[in-house]
Amino acid sequence: MTVLERAPRVLELLRTPRRVLPVTVPLLALAVAGVVVHTGGRHIDLEVYRFGVQAWLSGGDMYGTLPATSDHITLPFIYPPFAALVLLPLSVVPWSVAWIALLALSTAALGLTFFVVARTLWPSGGKGGALSVASIALPLALLVQPGKAVDFSRPAPLIPAFALEP
Repeated sequence: MTVLERAPRVLELLRTPRRVLPVTVPLLALAVAGVVVHTGGRHIDLEVYRFGVQAWLSGGDMYGTLPATSDHITLPFIYPPFAALVLLPLSVVPWSVAWIALLALSTAALGLTFFVVARTLWPSGGKGGALSVASIALPLALLVQPGKAVDFSRPAPLIPAFALEP
């Protein structure tokens, strides 16, 4: 059987998430666990967000010199002022809550982006097909470049999700 002869069977399998998710959900859990272990709780970008917002809340200059991160690097807050409002919730909760929340939000936003892109590029796959494709792409993405943004707690994965029109 050639690849072209197998394609309809693969596409039909992908349209049925209940057959794909039992494999991909554990892979996603492993990928997220890998991100958590790899970072060791150090998320320098999130530290800088929090330092900037905390400086602003205390009446200081969020664009001035901020404290050094856990990696002993002094980085500036380079985000627009409205980012301080968006990042405010991550600055007033305990550290572990902040980075776990950002990890969860970033992972969900990346998954949503994959879902909408799959739904757009493969309309005949329906919601089930898009869910399957997204569930395959998400754990893989956490291991490559989009995952690096999640690693450092960058908000980059959240940005496309705001622009999507499901």
